Amino acid sequence: MLLLGHLHLGPTPRACTNYVVNGTAPCANDTAFVTVVVNQAPNAGTNGTTGYASDQASFQLIARLGGSPQ
Repeated sequence: MLLLGHLHLGPTPRACTNYVVNGTAPCANDTAFVTVVVNQAPNAGTNGTTGYASDQASFQLIARLGGSPQ
């Protein structure tokens, strides 16, 4: 549900709503329909540290992250 420019989702991360602008005669009302889906953010892993010198071979940064990064 959209309330005063803020999206308030229920138990599911999906909201369908409509927005109506009231027309003034002779203009009719105008309506827009919106569906908002909020996707769960991927796991970025946990903090960690690593060292690197410019003369070292390249490496995959994801291998240096803790946790289960996606």
